[in-house]
Formats: sequence, C-alpha cells, structure tokens
Amino acid sequence: PPPPPPPPPTVGEVFGTPQGQDGGEAGESLVSGTLTAAAATTAGAQRQGCMEDGQDPPRAPAQSGFAPTMPKEGIIECPPALPFILSGDIVSKRGLQLDNKWLDTHVPALISNQDPTAIQYLTSAEYVAVKAIAGGLHGLLQELTDAQVFASEHVKRDVEGVYRFVGKNLTVLGPEKVPTPSAAFQLALQEPDDLTFSKSASAYREKFNVMEWLNKPEGLGPCVMRLDFGLAVASVAISPDGKLMASAVGKNIIVVDRITGEVKGTLKGHSDEVNCVAYSPDGKRIAS
Repeated sequence: PPPPPPPPPTVGEVFGTPQGQDGGEAGESLVSGTLTAAAATTAGAQRQGCMEDGQDPPRAPAQSGFAPTMPKEGIIECPPALPFILSGDIVSKRGLQLDNKWLDTHVPALISNQDPTAIQYLTSAEYVAVKAIAGGLHGLLQELTDAQVFASEHVKRDVEGVYRFVGKNLTVLGPEKVPTPSAAFQLALQEPDDLTFSKSASAYREKFNVMEWLNKPEGLGPCVMRLDFGLAVASVAISPDGKLMASAVGKNIIVVDRITGEVKGTLKGHSDEVNCVAYSPDGKRIAS
C-alpha cells in the first residue's frame, strides 16, 4: 500500500523564515517627514500556484534562492510567485526578461481591490529591483502610497521603509543609473535588519559580493526623498494641497510630484538665478 501522506507543514516550512543619514549635498532637494504607509511581507519564488484543499503546498524552483518571510499576524495563505520575471537571473540580470505589462497593471489592480497580496509584492526586494530595471520607480512610490489605505497597523513600518528606500535612491537606481546589476539588493542590505524588505534581499547574499556596513542604521532615518537636479537648490515650496513641490534651481523652477518625485514641468525665463519660490494660498500660482 502507498505510504501515508506526510503531516501538513508548518507556516515556517511552507514559506521559509530567513534570519534575519541622510544629509543632502549641493544639488539635492530633501523632503523629510513621516509616511503613513502599509506593508506586509515578501513574495514567493518564480511561478507557483495557490494551495488548495488536498494539495501539497507549491514549492519554488531551487534556482531562485528565495524564502519569503511572513508576518506573525494576518498570514496570507496564498503568497504570490514572481510572475513578472519571464526568464533570467534577477541579480546579475543575465538573460533577464520581464513582463512589463504585468508590472504596469497587476499590483495597481490589487491595490484598487484592497487585496493584501499587493503588500507582499511591494515589500519584496525582487519587486523593487525589477521596477527599478523597468524604469518604474515613480510608479512604485505611488503604489506604496495608495496601499496605505488598507494596511494593517503591524506592517505600516515595512512599507514606510520601502518608500523611503526608493525615495532616497531615485538618483542611483533605474535602468540607466544602476552602477552594478546587484545595486538594488546591496542597497537594501543597508536598511534596518528588522524590515521585511531587507530580509528578502538577504536571501540573495550568495549571488553577489556583499559589502557589509559598520554603523548600519537600526531605525528609519528622516530622509524621505532625494532629488538630484544637477545644480544647487536655493528654495523649496510645497503646494497647499501637498501634491506638488517647486524648487528654485539655477535660473529655473522645477515642479515635481511630491509623492513620486516625477518632474511635472520646468518653468524657464528668469534672467538670473532664482533665490526664492512660494505658492499662492489657492495653489494655482507660483511666485519667484
């Protein structure tokens, strides 16, 4: 007769349990503050199905080296895989092919439906890394902000940590700016060890030469976003509704989205350097 089925695995066996200063320079505009954001945990490895009654839990391919960490509360029984990776290695980027349509639409749709699965993607190093490769960091910042609407209290710090990580590293991450293929994972390891985001990056330590940092921060720093305009920033003003930020940069005024850091427009025409900017009370005009 066939041997009896094995006992059901524990959560730790199914999902894995990895062990687990900012100041601006000239030409940088820093936005400081506290985000109220949402977070949960990391995604699974490569494509895997949801567990149904009478089935064994799905197993990730051995090549991925990814073991997601699940929160103690509100465990999601069906964690997502990495369907946005069609082929290749996510760290070295050798042969890497991404599903850009999935990256543009899937997580925003989950957020729109207040599906907690979105939080798993948003707090995983893999998702952040591929959004950087695909040039989608501004969109990722918007996703992180939108997800806070349905976040539970015990995971808010995790998403806040990812938001600050992306905002601080807008000047070095992205398809044309990443200094090395593993930069996103290396930078993630500089974040506090207790963040789900940092733990998910730690699962890839054996795939690149990790630089270990002394005096690693134990908490989230005050810097929320760093914007590099290439010149000294003389003045910054935030619109009354909090959605836009105007910066005096040389002879221009650069207006950016305060949530995503995306440049919305550049106001030119001054005959000399702009020393100060201010919004009108209704937010419709900028004085310089």
